[in-house]
Amino acid sequence: MFFIDVDLTGDPDDPHTLQHRDQAFIWLFHGRGVRITKVDWQHSENGAAHHTQDYPCPELVVRRGQLFSLTLDLSRVLDSEEALIFTVETGPHASEALHTKAIFQTAELEIGDTWTAVKEEQTENTITVSLSSPSNAVIGRYLLSARPSSRRKHSDRKLGQFILLFNPWCPEDDVFLDSEEERQEYVLNDSGVIFRGVEKHIRAQGWNYGQLLWEQFEENILNICLSILDRSPSHQDDPATDVSHRHNPVYVTRIISAMVNSNNDQGVVQGQWQGKYGGGTSPLNWRGSVAILQKWFKGRYKPVKYGQCWVFAGVMCTEPAYQDKGDSSIHRSPLRECRGLGGSEGGAPQQRDWGLRPEKQRGLQQALRSTVLRCLGIATRVVSNFNSAHDTDGNLSVDKYVDSYGRTLEDLTEDSMWNFHVWNESWFARQDLGPSYDGWQVLDATPQEESEGMFQCGPASVTAIREGDVHLAHDGPFVFAEVNADYITWLWHEDKRRERVYSDTKKIGRCISTKAVGSDSRVDITGLYKYPEGSRKERQVYSKAVKKLLSMEAWGRRRRIRRAGVRGVWRDDLLEPVTKPSITGKFKVLEPPLLGQDLKLALCLTNLTARAQRVRVNVSGATILYTRKPVAEILRESHTVKLGPLEEKKIPITISYSQYKEDLTEDKKILLAAMCLVSKGEKLLVEKDITLEDFITIKVLGPAVVGVTVTVEVLVTNPLSESVKDCVLMVEGSGLLQGQLSIEVPSLQPLEKALIQFNITPSKSGPRQLQVDLVSSQFPDIKGFVIIHVATAK
Repeated sequence: MFFIDVDLTGDPDDPHTLQHRDQAFIWLFHGRGVRITKVDWQHSENGAAHHTQDYPCPELVVRRGQLFSLTLDLSRVLDSEEALIFTVETGPHASEALHTKAIFQTAELEIGDTWTAVKEEQTENTITVSLSSPSNAVIGRYLLSARPSSRRKHSDRKLGQFILLFNPWCPEDDVFLDSEEERQEYVLNDSGVIFRGVEKHIRAQGWNYGQLLWEQFEENILNICLSILDRSPSHQDDPATDVSHRHNPVYVTRIISAMVNSNNDQGVVQGQWQGKYGGGTSPLNWRGSVAILQKWFKGRYKPVKYGQCWVFAGVMCTEPAYQDKGDSSIHRSPLRECRGLGGSEGGAPQQRDWGLRPEKQRGLQQALRSTVLRCLGIATRVVSNFNSAHDTDGNLSVDKYVDSYGRTLEDLTEDSMWNFHVWNESWFARQDLGPSYDGWQVLDATPQEESEGMFQCGPASVTAIREGDVHLAHDGPFVFAEVNADYITWLWHEDKRRERVYSDTKKIGRCISTKAVGSDSRVDITGLYKYPEGSRKERQVYSKAVKKLLSMEAWGRRRRIRRAGVRGVWRDDLLEPVTKPSITGKFKVLEPPLLGQDLKLALCLTNLTARAQRVRVNVSGATILYTRKPVAEILRESHTVKLGPLEEKKIPITISYSQYKEDLTEDKKILLAAMCLVSKGEKLLVEKDITLEDFITIKVLGPAVVGVTVTVEVLVTNPLSESVKDCVLMVEGSGLLQGQLSIEVPSLQPLEKALIQFNITPSKSGPRQLQVDLVSSQFPDIKGFVIIHVATAK
């Protein structure tokens, strides 16, 4: 109970007396004024409108630049002249000056560059309000507060928290993508394909971007994603300013590329390229991103061992982990941590670490750096570049030093050409460069070279790479070299002389590939990165790129590229073509190169002249990693061949299974090299990368329908000429299985085939990816996947 002492004496006809009296009655009638007693976040309606209904978050998840609605229960009817005043804030030390805080009240509907609110409907003590953020608002977790205008300042009622994401559906957002099919593919699709192998033998590997169920993962990925942004060095140095920059996809994605790897910031994945994975998991054994995050989470936030390029790219492209149960646990109110709302009586709402339990908040801030671009609302795809250059000295060439057998001299060779390399592309506008460079941007989380003191790469405009504008931000020279460096081979003599050897200088950047929209087929996007190889335009762009490099402040004056024990090489010398030899050569595979079987090939040499020639041929072979790093030599032999005028001859080459079985890596790759020494001093290097093939066949025996059990049949083959006894079939699939299925396979005789059947019960409709791996200690994993189109229940 409370009392108001009001003097009601005076002239009853005096207007001042009447006003004073009326005011007193208003206070007596309304008490402390209108209060907000309950909030309905309209999860279902807002989630469907914002394409966030599958996010397994207790908070409302919405996208910037788009309306979302709330329904508020009030302690009394809101007077016509009263307005609701809202406050949104994100990050520490939120301020209007930094655009991390906004105060606005209900008014006429206006969607522009400010936060807005409009009354949609009012029924007695209930009012529905639509809020909208500007299309360039800072993304992240917001606290929403409100008060009626009749109440004093600093009496805001905390309504709870919501999460604001980038919006590829909003034309005014920098990440806008004007294709619904592409938005479905690059933002909402929770499975995909990563292309691996070699240029002449490209294979697809299934990858789940969000395959674990909500109840299997203690912390949802969106919370992890937002939390790890807070652990970037920029945030540690100046958290308020860092958060204010999170409106910009250029800024956010560059930080992400650094946080996925663990080199500088103890991020989520630790790289390993030596072929030894003790104390961790082989990169080839990962089947998706969320399993990596789960392992990190359960491992007290230590970097997960181990990753290689496709793992880093897969984690960057991760989707939220969907829940396959009903909606009840997804659509819990963000007010669950607050008192006084949602039916509770009395007390002010208490914010508790922005929705994270204290022990999780501390843990998340200790280690995790991984993030999920699609989860943040940025359209992202995985891209594979075959014959990808790693240019360590920035001269736009890969300089390889070999001996007289064509074997790589690792102590002299600092550059490399990987069989393939995988990175990401994200789609957004480049306000910092101009509209000509909008569109796909390269982001590479694989720790290869430092950029601005961090192992990060990008975003680099794909258009800028194609046009040779390597001076533009970020990391243009490195990405340009990856797809368009010249491949230079040097023969190193025992007297420490070197000699330029003729080889295919244009082999860098072949078959640049990504998954097709709406299917698992491969799309070649090489033309987005460069003009046709060897064309006049391509050579002009290459020369332009070299000149841009020479004029950049980082390079200063024209300089010499030096290597330990090797005399300097002028850049201009690298552009001069070596004399073409009078013979040609190539390796030809005579039989399919199957895992566990002998390899049969031929080296085909052709005399291009009308005179006879004698050729000395030194052949070598080695098992290699996908980075082309040699593991073990498995072949070395020499031949002398006499070629008549215009004659072609074939040198047969056989590598038995016993020669490579002990040294074959999980990459299943072998490199052959032939150094051809022509009598007149000409030299030709011929190389061949071979990936050993394996097969697994998956069939679904009937229609797939949500909630209906269906049988899957898998045909496996023992690839070896010896018995195997320890095979296991590993199966998983988002929306098809809860968790991972492990099936023991009976002993298999040499080259024996076996059929294995198991049941699945789909829980989500649409195209779903089922991954099946045959695992054995006697041979590298054999991988397969199939897309199953699941119909809704009738």
